[in-house]
Amino acid sequence: MKYILSTVVLLALMLTGCKKDETKATLLGMKEPLLTATNADIVISKANAEEVVFTAFWERNNLTTNVDGVGVPNSTATYTFQAAADASFTTTFEAVYNESSIEYTGEFINVLALNRLGLEPDVRSEIFFRIMVSYGANVDIKYSNTVSVGVTPTILNDDSDILWMPSKESSFTDFSVRLWSPNKDGKFEGVVYALGWWNFRFYTTNNPATADIYGSDPNNAPYGLYSGSDAWDIWFDYANADVYWVTANMNTMTWTPKSIKLTLTGEFNGWNTGDTEFTYDPTTKTFRIENLEMSNVDWGVQVLVNEDWGFFFGDLDGKLVSNANGGGNITVAGGVGNYTIVLDMNNPKEMTYTFTKN
Repeated sequence: MKYILSTVVLLALMLTGCKKDETKATLLGMKEPLLTATNADIVISKANAEEVVFTAFWERNNLTTNVDGVGVPNSTATYTFQAAADASFTTTFEAVYNESSIEYTGEFINVLALNRLGLEPDVRSEIFFRIMVSYGANVDIKYSNTVSVGVTPTILNDDSDILWMPSKESSFTDFSVRLWSPNKDGKFEGVVYALGWWNFRFYTTNNPATADIYGSDPNNAPYGLYSGSDAWDIWFDYANADVYWVTANMNTMTWTPKSIKLTLTGEFNGWNTGDTEFTYDPTTKTFRIENLEMSNVDWGVQVLVNEDWGFFFGDLDGKLVSNANGGGNITVAGGVGNYTIVLDMNNPKEMTYTFTKN
């Protein structure tokens, strides 16, 4: 019968041996793994952000003992992949892998370089990689050879004009909801669909490790903002799901939600402000009007907010933009006809509209 021993039992055997025949179990095969990495030099760009730019692989040790019939489980050894900005590995990024290889995209290497290791953007620096292998208590840690790779990280997206709103329900990991500051003046805005009593916080980046995080001021909840450790979660003070125009002023540390409805107006309905209303679809996260007959589109159309001529969304260079930021009438290029109209307002910096002829 073959016996598979745990690390604890195996180590005990190594220390005490067997009293009957004095044979001691010794763990064999504990050697430094050989690490091999591809891509000797990496220059990050938008073109390779989603592509694999770094690959590394190593051979896992085949652990045995000197006692016939006593095996060692594969899980005995823990392989930790380490990355550092210096060959002494003063400060490291670490990740444990059960496999014997890894692949990293350009975006991952970029975040690793800028946010984890503190390297300068647009400057070539060396990143050092190695494998650390541990076998348990009282056994020396083994390290692979060190591989260095030249990396030039960059700022892929300038998101200083974005304020992120991850929810408590997602454990603050879903960064799909955000606001935009058109003038980069600390004043942010956007359309947000929120469930009743939806809890969230404001993040200045979509990386929790680097973001300044703002919650609700306990002395001015829920509309006062505060970054202290005793801040509360922020919440929508409404029982039902709704669509809101949300503004946040980081200069005054306040935010405001305003329930809204969107309507389409133009020559086709006599510039009526309320008859042609968009319906929000939570599944596709879009606003829609189906089967709309448009018999006159000579002067284009506008998307009104709460039937207010002073607040509407229109066209600017093919994108959907508020009138305060330069949006004008939307031209219906297809002319008269029956249309399905869709507005995508998830990213306030890149809102879109489509008119599809049925």
